[in-house]
Amino acid sequence: MNLVLCDLKNLQEVDDQLRQARKILEEGAAKLAEAGTRLKSFETKLEAARGDLQSMQARHRELEGEVADLAAKQKINETRQLNIKSDQEYAALTKEAAFLGGRINELEDETLDLLDRIEKREVEIGDLTLVVTEESTAYGRLAAETERSQQSSRDLLAELTARRAQVVAALPPAQLKQYDEIAKNR
Repeated sequence: MNLVLCDLKNLQEVDDQLRQARKILEEGAAKLAEAGTRLKSFETKLEAARGDLQSMQARHRELEGEVADLAAKQKINETRQLNIKSDQEYAALTKEAAFLGGRINELEDETLDLLDRIEKREVEIGDLTLVVTEESTAYGRLAAETERSQQSSRDLLAELTARRAQVVAALPPAQLKQYDEIAKNR
């Protein structure tokens, strides 16, 4: 009977070690998944910031084109003002010149605001690029570390599983069944 108790104690120790090795495997996988999610989050933010920057740069080009068109119209207006023949024509050209000047000022103000936002976005992209690089490096290190740890745990699991099989083989079936029921309820 004393030998059966020793075998049951050994079985319990092996089962505890098996649970611990499985827990290490699960924790490593969870940490790696969390790091991967964090990296993906920063990559998504970086891509969104780059997309936003591209749309702002496209709008900046549109504004520059509009300002250039209005400046050309303003130049034509100035040329036409030199050949005015009536007061009505003068009033219409003056009104058009005021409108063109006001619109150019509005577009230039929008351009300046947009350039400020572009500059801030470029700084943000630089910061995010640095964070993504750091997170990617950390993820790579963690992946390698986790793989080593998990390989060690898998090796230990294989060894413990074989040891458990030996201990189980030495136990009488009635005691093994009772042990399994107690372990299951525990």
